[in-house]
Amino acid sequence: MTTKILAGAAIGGISGFGYFLYKLTCDDMKGTLLRPDADGELQLVPQAIPKMMNAPLKQSFFWTPEFWSTNWFVTTGAGAVGGAIGASLMT
Repeated sequence: MTTKILAGAAIGGISGFGYFLYKLTCDDMKGTLLRPDADGELQLVPQAIPKMMNAPLKQSFFWTPEFWSTNWFVTTGAGAVGGAIGASLMT
């Protein structure tokens, strides 16, 4: 049973982190991960990922509920907890 709960937590955590990466590509993030170049074509900017991952450690507003979806600690943690709970209910 413990293995199932840990697997559920791992899957949930990975899903939560995936959601964080997805949010970086959304329009409401104003081009954090995908930015237009000089020709107006969208370009991937991977160096933005570590900056956004460090942002909650430097700026406290990321811990308010309206910014939880862009705080990878919250999305990954919530995914892990949800996955663990889901796995424990299925056994």
